[in-house]
Amino acid sequence: MHFKRAAALAGLLLVSTMLSLLLAEGLARVLSPFPDAHDKLWMLGSPTFQTDDGGAVRYLPNQTVRSVMLQDGEIVYDVRFDTNDLGFLDHEDYSSDGERPADARRMVFVGDSY
Repeated sequence: MHFKRAAALAGLLLVSTMLSLLLAEGLARVLSPFPDAHDKLWMLGSPTFQTDDGGAVRYLPNQTVRSVMLQDGEIVYDVRFDTNDLGFLDHEDYSSDGERPADARRMVFVGDSY
């Protein structure tokens, strides 16, 4: 008898929680201060990607990369970048022609624009 009552209470709790979440979602969508998220956004880039030996994606070396963002048929931004000899967005070439000693210390910084 206790099992049926516990199952009924758990079911009631689940249904009431789901209804509360659906109500909160509906209110958040109606009362949202943010603009309509259905605007068409397009981000376009040049087909200049490659994968290196380690499987990392980078740009082709010594290329001009173009990145464009369109919203509702209007250009939001249109930017061009130059890549270096290793395929990175940089003005300086970092060729590995043995200029540095093999035991030289190197520092790598990885980040995200977001």
